[in-house]
Amino acid sequence: MKASEMEFLRAVAQHFNPDDEFSVSKVNLPEIFFLARKHNILPLVCDVLFPNCASDKLFKGEKAAAISCYLAQTVKSAKFLSVYEKLLSLKFRPVCVKGVTLRALYADGDLRPSGDEDLLISKQEEERFEKEMKNLGFELKRTGMNEKTYSDPETGLVVEAHISLFCESGALGETLKALFETESENTCWTEINGAKVLTLDAQSTILYLVCHAFKHFIRCGFGIRQVCDIAVYLRKYKGCIDFEKLQRDLSKLNAWVFFEGIVNIAREYLAFEDIAFESLDRKVETKELLEDILEAGIFGRGESSRQHSAALTLSAAGKKKRNPLITALFPQRETLAASYPLVARYKWLYPFFVWVRIVKYAFSVLFKRETNGTPAQSLKIAKERTELMKKYKII
Repeated sequence: MKASEMEFLRAVAQHFNPDDEFSVSKVNLPEIFFLARKHNILPLVCDVLFPNCASDKLFKGEKAAAISCYLAQTVKSAKFLSVYEKLLSLKFRPVCVKGVTLRALYADGDLRPSGDEDLLISKQEEERFEKEMKNLGFELKRTGMNEKTYSDPETGLVVEAHISLFCESGALGETLKALFETESENTCWTEINGAKVLTLDAQSTILYLVCHAFKHFIRCGFGIRQVCDIAVYLRKYKGCIDFEKLQRDLSKLNAWVFFEGIVNIAREYLAFEDIAFESLDRKVETKELLEDILEAGIFGRGESSRQHSAALTLSAAGKKKRNPLITALFPQRETLAASYPLVARYKWLYPFFVWVRIVKYAFSVLFKRETNGTPAQSLKIAKERTELMKKYKII
């Protein structure tokens, strides 16, 4: 692992363990800030580095961006809690997942930016919810397979209203659906900045956080921020979690060793030794998984080759094996819908957008618009990540 990556991880670790101070090498600052942006935790990293780097010219530029991001998140957090209170007054009972409920566990939650706030609502409420969100000044921006995305033009707050937590198809989708078929019943109230918020209970939340990371992992990866989210949640609620039940549930996805790998990364590199539990296998390998996490960035958006490899890794993780070329050209509908949302609403558009995707990709490669997005690179990443999934007993 490069020195800059180690210092990046130590900076992240210090946010959660402020007594463990360290001095950063200024020669590594450009790469540290690159990683902080890549993993969408620039405000958090800048806050940690401030005492040692306040006079550095590069730091001053990054600090301005971090402050802007922090203030924007502060405004959006306040707006969301205000909107949530109004939704409760309108007799909705939306369940908060991730977002505000996770930020509340950080020393300063707005140092951890959120792209959106996720709410779980019932299918029966969907139409009325859309009407009331528009009455509250939100605009409907996107309709997916199981969610609608609303944006507030005034603050930039984005709210995703889900009718189910996962929409994957095939064996993975069936297992996830079974695991979360009663998720709307496994809820509890928590208080955030004086506001009452309904969220999943501890057992369901940790299961969801791991499954969410797992879903992204078998597509094109996830970043260090999700490791932090799982770690801070375990630190707070470890005593409320039945790890034997969690192991039974995650084993249905072949995700238990994957979870142990995440916990060991948090212990070894982010100073979360206190999240270890009795049945944890401390010998589970972490090096290659950590390298994949650092390379992936936030939700696997690190590079286009990795994103293009998603169809192949999804196929490898599924029970039905497909020819790699066929898989690359004709991905599953939910995979295609991530880039072309209309496919989620209109199944008959699938052939059209498959063709659009192929033509667009061909042009980007032929005219070298993408320097890291060639088919050979995508196949190489897919092969490496498939081998990694084998090591973690996912396939």
